[in-house]
Amino acid sequence: MKEWHYNFDPVSKQEWIRQIEADLRQKPLESLQSEWWPGEPLVPLVAGEDSNAQFVCLPTALFTRAPLIAEYITTGNAEPAMVNHRILQALKQGVQYIILQTPASSSQFDEAWLTGVHKEMIEVAIQPSMDSHEPISTGVADVYGALTRIARNDSSIPLSAILNPSGVEYTKVDTLRFIYHFPSSGVWDKATAKTFSSFMEDLKEWISHGYDPESFFRKSIITVEADQSYFKHIIQTRVLHLIWNNLKQHFISDAESDFNHYLECHIAPQEQERADHFLIRASMSALAASLCGTQVICIHPSAILDNAEFYERIHRNIHYLLQLESDMYKGVDPLAGAYAIDWYTSSWAQHIWDTIPLEK
Repeated sequence: MKEWHYNFDPVSKQEWIRQIEADLRQKPLESLQSEWWPGEPLVPLVAGEDSNAQFVCLPTALFTRAPLIAEYITTGNAEPAMVNHRILQALKQGVQYIILQTPASSSQFDEAWLTGVHKEMIEVAIQPSMDSHEPISTGVADVYGALTRIARNDSSIPLSAILNPSGVEYTKVDTLRFIYHFPSSGVWDKATAKTFSSFMEDLKEWISHGYDPESFFRKSIITVEADQSYFKHIIQTRVLHLIWNNLKQHFISDAESDFNHYLECHIAPQEQERADHFLIRASMSALAASLCGTQVICIHPSAILDNAEFYERIHRNIHYLLQLESDMYKGVDPLAGAYAIDWYTSSWAQHIWDTIPLEK
């Protein structure tokens, strides 16, 4: 094969900076300075020579299929027929994973929600509200063939109370899923380290009850809130992948590399955000999540839509565009070797990792 004749000529960092100064049109380089979050500077001029050959390549198994389409439905005081209508409409448009936000008490679960739903063909999960003072009963999963998702962030309920309940009929352990949520805002590295420390406490409690570490990893799901900054969301997701898989290797010497569903991206509208603006932002966030090997994408509906069903259908179509038209799922990490992204990914991941208690 002949050599390519249309490659970019190599450019030094000094030449690159001179071009940036010209493009700024009299503005100083300092005008580019900003922060990712308080105390974490955004370094705008990261060149290849600054990366110290840091190369982050996520596991191939993360990029062999498109993310599952999830639908998040808050039941509240809605009529059972309305909840059922929403579920069936979502399934008709290709949704593969239904998450039902329910009151804490299983007595308020209505079987009519799942009328006409072939639960053996999709995954249905119940996520009891953590805002109630009622004891969280997870018995509905056994009765209706659904998983039970238990949010663990800032939970006052110790894991031991779930594994050894008193006075409440709990489900079998094998239908439980433990949810650890990572918001994108705030001082992200400290908040992320705190959540992973909570995960470690639960893991220790799990092991003390005679269960093996691998089963806990299989039951745990980390959910990331899509950031409005495209690149910040990419870096945050890659950091979570790195820490998760290194934790797994730390506790499981012969861990299998099947990469079960463990990372979800939730994309929610901002307050008073216009529907068309949210659609554009959701598309960018879904692209960022897909490029990072996210296994589930859930776009939450806006409460201010004039045409809710139309926008819900368009939001679900984002998944098909990514899967069918982008042709990105080839089993290769598409962002591996992007030195600016690798530089931040390695830095943030190492900072968080150093604060996590790792004793086995």
